[in-house]
Amino acid sequence: MALQSYSFYLPPYRSAGELVQYVESYLSEGENMETQVFMPDPNGSVCTLQGRVRGGGFKQLFGLDKAITVRFNVLKDQSSVNVEIGEAKWGDKGVAMTVGMFIFAWPLTITSAIGMYQQKQLPQKIIKVIQEYLGA
Repeated sequence: MALQSYSFYLPPYRSAGELVQYVESYLSEGENMETQVFMPDPNGSVCTLQGRVRGGGFKQLFGLDKAITVRFNVLKDQSSVNVEIGEAKWGDKGVAMTVGMFIFAWPLTITSAIGMYQQKQLPQKIIKVIQEYLGA
């Protein structure tokens, strides 16, 4: 899992909680993903958002599934938030591509390539959504 880290200034009229809800809404509605929000930190300064594609069993078979974890770390003074984005594993897509090549099931190769592309684009889409919300 590759981890990407970004820092964003939180304007006074925006909150970290609303930012998490905004990203969750995007993943749920814009990317058609099931989402879960975890707040393991009692201070509420760390929040983790996970998303995975709906209908994952069928889509996983063809390498079209995608999943992501986004962790929001809010600084004590509430002036900025560090966002860490972890991409999901790629092994299942690689397996589907390999099987597709060896058993002449070329559609699996194509769908796996599409799935890899969609998974690779997801972190940048999330960054754009965050920037949109923050007005950056």
